[in-house]
Amino acid sequence: MVLVAVGAVLIFVFARWGWYEWVRSRADAVVRQADFHLLIDNDLKKAEEEVRWLLNYQPDHAEARLILGVSLNRQERLEEAIEAFEQIPADSEFFFESSFSLASTLMRDGQYDRAEIAVVRHLDRFPDSTGGRELFQSLLTNCFRDDEAIAYLTRLLPDFPQDASLAVELLKMVGQFQQAQGIETELDVINQRRPGQPNVVGGLARAYWLKGEIERAGELFAEVQDAPTARLFTRLQAVEFLAETGNSVDALKLFRSLPPIESVAATDLEEQGWWRITARFQVSDGQLEEALRSIDRAISVSIESPLLLNERSS
Repeated sequence: MVLVAVGAVLIFVFARWGWYEWVRSRADAVVRQADFHLLIDNDLKKAEEEVRWLLNYQPDHAEARLILGVSLNRQERLEEAIEAFEQIPADSEFFFESSFSLASTLMRDGQYDRAEIAVVRHLDRFPDSTGGRELFQSLLTNCFRDDEAIAYLTRLLPDFPQDASLAVELLKMVGQFQQAQGIETELDVINQRRPGQPNVVGGLARAYWLKGEIERAGELFAEVQDAPTARLFTRLQAVEFLAETGNSVDALKLFRSLPPIESVAATDLEEQGWWRITARFQVSDGQLEEALRSIDRAISVSIESPLLLNERSS
């Protein structure tokens, strides 16, 4: 009886092993077939079925997981697609495609804050990614962060001298006034779908401010200025808004609640804004020498700033 039992176990083990070996040998064929359904005959459901069958036995198959994510994305099942892309490890040969797809799908789904984190990680890993650079620029402009987009493109120009599109985009952004009309409508839709994202709310606040709808802008800045995940740039904009609309006491209070600029990983634009606002309050207090030093600190971050040079001269 013991021998019979052992024999049955061995038969089961070898049968199972044989099954998995057969699945492994079929993996490439399944992936190619799924690719055909995805790219040639546009049968997204069939492509999904093919790779789900494979992933049932080989859950770590990165290419199958990528195809699944693309199929789900094209079916507008964005949450599922995001989950699929997130499961592809950073050491996979398909991580370039999956990390970019994750960022772009998050953006399509209106998750702008998560999309920014994802695209920055993609660009940190793949700095030559043209699609990643374009996606990041698009995200900035969609959130009405044109000054950041201009600073980003300016910083890229020396690193990619052969990429004429960067210079073209920079000239377009510098040479044209970005109209607030229409942008706030798009951001309002995103904010309703995915409420509470500081990047979106901050962009929306700025759009309403530039349109002259001060009350609505103030409500939005108040919503975002104390959010734990709000960017320093957004908070500095809230300070400027309060100061420009006659709320200097509240502006100074908010500014003093921010961490010292030396203690945060600030962008050049944030550091420049910090010192410019510092100078503004120093002028109000009659500290003119200190204000000049602060303006010089701001200029040292980016000497190509006519606005700052004008402030210093005045």
